[in-house]
Amino acid sequence: MIPLRVLLHGLLRCLVRGSSDRSLPALGCALTLSLAAGCVGEAPPREPPAPSPQAPEPAASAPAPAPAPAPAEAPAELAWSTPAVVVSARHLDLAAPRSGFVRFADAQPLARLVQADAPLFEVERGVDQARRAKARAAVEVAHAEGRRATVRARQHDDEQDALRSLAGVVAQGDITEAERAAALARVDAQAAQARAQVARRELEIVDGELSAGQVPAPFDAQITQLLAQAGEWVEAGQTVLRLEDTADLRLRLAVEPERARELELGARLRWRGPTGEVGEAEVVAREPRVRPISGLVYLEATILSGEAVVLGEAVDCLGG
Repeated sequence: MIPLRVLLHGLLRCLVRGSSDRSLPALGCALTLSLAAGCVGEAPPREPPAPSPQAPEPAASAPAPAPAPAPAEAPAELAWSTPAVVVSARHLDLAAPRSGFVRFADAQPLARLVQADAPLFEVERGVDQARRAKARAAVEVAHAEGRRATVRARQHDDEQDALRSLAGVVAQGDITEAERAAALARVDAQAAQARAQVARRELEIVDGELSAGQVPAPFDAQITQLLAQAGEWVEAGQTVLRLEDTADLRLRLAVEPERARELELGARLRWRGPTGEVGEAEVVAREPRVRPISGLVYLEATILSGEAVVLGEAVDCLGG
């Protein structure tokens, strides 16, 4: 596009030239040349370039914000979890010390918790209780006879003393008879005391024989099996019950062979009880071979920490 100022300038030049040459063709030619000269000879003035926008000065540096705290790491997922059961590190089978009838110390002995030295059962030979009752009766009779003999002896002594005080009044024969009766009463009292002592000794013997048939608990334990019923006749050496030690507890679990290779003897693993508390255990025993039917390997781990559990309770063993 030709600027308006250039067009006016060219038109003015044409008018000036046309005034010297009055012919119309000359005027048109001059106008054409002027326009051409205005387009070619004189370039339109250039507009000054727009000032380039300057970048704003940086504001005063503000203190850098504190870095945001890193998000808490999510707990690592467990690599594996398998059920386990609480078992005892040792058990003991108790047998009858002699032949006889079994009588338990508790009416319901199964699953009962017992302390060391507490009576578990006794084996009676049938006549033991009768012998004990007879011996106790003999002791009571002997004590009664001894008391009566002692009273009679004292009465004769008192009578003898009274007759002696009347020595000038009563006959000497009466005094002598009283002395003899008092002496006999003292002898009877001594004999009664001897019989009572013998009866007590017989009772001790019977009690000793009965105690020989009693079986106490050798340690703190739980009765887990009854192999004889109350009142049943058992032979000497026959197993009556089984005890499980409650002081040393373990976890028994079964794992795949690949995982069993990671749980060598001495390896630590975690376990979770019924309340959710997590404890620690150490592998102390493992079967050397894989069981053919289940394809699993059985392990036992001693409980090192965690909540209190009881025999037979189910827990979870954790890995990862």
